[in-house]
Amino acid sequence: MLSNTHQQEGNTRELLNIKLFSQPFNSDTQPELQLEECKSIAKLYAKLENTISALSDMSSRKSYIYAGASAQQMGFGPTGSEINSIWEDELLSKIHHEDLQKNTF
Repeated sequence: MLSNTHQQEGNTRELLNIKLFSQPFNSDTQPELQLEECKSIAKLYAKLENTISALSDMSSRKSYIYAGASAQQMGFGPTGSEINSIWEDELLSKIHHEDLQKNTF
């Protein structure tokens, strides 16, 4: 049985999915090049800031996670990883629940 909090989170995620995935993704520019440029920026940001950078691609419903040196201490590898979701649950599961509730990460 789901707790009320888990049920609310599920409902919120469903509503966000509807809103996020229903937006138009048409562009006059080349989307593959835009994605590669954004990946490069996310990777550079993670390296420069020594942190974790997550890039969500709404049109393909994937996320790309890049880790700086401090993020590697949390178990993330130095190379980028790709997940088949815009929700970075694996990333969020590594954050202490009190910090997650406070949004202090």
